Amino acid sequence: MLVAIVGSGSIAKRYKSILEKSFESYPVLISDYLISNGTDLVLRRNQVANSIYPAGHFDLLIIASENKKHLSDYLHFNHIAKKILFEKPLFYRNLSKEEIEKLMKREADISISSPLRFHESFIELTKSLKTVGEISNIESRCQSWLPDWRPGRNFREGFWNDSIQGGILREIVHELDYLLSIFGQLSPVYAYRSFSEFLSLNVESSIDILLKEKKNNLVNVHLDFSSAVARRYFRIDGSEGSVKWDVLKGELSLISTQGKDVTRTFYNDLDRDLTFKRQLEFVFGNNNWPIPATSLKEGLVALQLIDDLYLLANGENKS
Repeated sequence: MLVAIVGSGSIAKRYKSILEKSFESYPVLISDYLISNGTDLVLRRNQVANSIYPAGHFDLLIIASENKKHLSDYLHFNHIAKKILFEKPLFYRNLSKEEIEKLMKREADISISSPLRFHESFIELTKSLKTVGEISNIESRCQSWLPDWRPGRNFREGFWNDSIQGGILREIVHELDYLLSIFGQLSPVYAYRSFSEFLSLNVESSIDILLKEKKNNLVNVHLDFSSAVARRYFRIDGSEGSVKWDVLKGELSLISTQGKDVTRTFYNDLDRDLTFKRQLEFVFGNNNWPIPATSLKEGLVALQLIDDLYLLANGENKS
């Protein structure tokens, strides 16, 4: 497989490592910051933009650059690859009609990174939702501690702390992605942002959200990177039982009113590289995973939802 990766951060390096170990593919790195170590092929953006590669030369182009550069990197480099995988979130803003039209020309070739969809426990979760009966509660929670994200690096120095392209919703968009995958269209009802005095960021450190799904059930969402104790789970309760998906433990718990409680642990889901590998296999067309990677249209829907939630939160937080 011939692969090119745009970017120089930790996600770009993770893709590079997985491609080398699991696919025996040694990607070309496109970055204005990296310097070749003698074995890696590193090219500057202008070198690639000046068409040193013919159209369709690479099997896959992975765009893992800063969020604000995603669109320009796509427009400059998409011609060199048969398929394109965007790291999340798709873009940092909604697009114009003209920009969307340019993207839609290659809709079938584009995927957005969504590794939670490649957890075995998530597949089993989607199969078990009907067991709860009439829904009474839906909850999604993702909590983490931002200083732990990049050990050894100033946690305030990163695009996640950029008010234009960062913030909790864009950084943890995977929660919105799997909720959209489960429920389809979601309508924003409420959003409130909070700012950590301790972390002292340029962006919100947490957000509380209410969404309404198509059957008018409310979905409670809490996202933050200001909690020292990490939690990441989805829970749905109903008249006949409950289902809880604990992402950090790789556990799926089915709680029944009939006393048939079952908890399964999916140890493979705890291997982050393996879930990325499954996603790459799907994008390459090498596996038939039951739930596909996020499509371009789904990514645009998530982008619109993020914008709507920020507008709603800004309205709530005028004081």
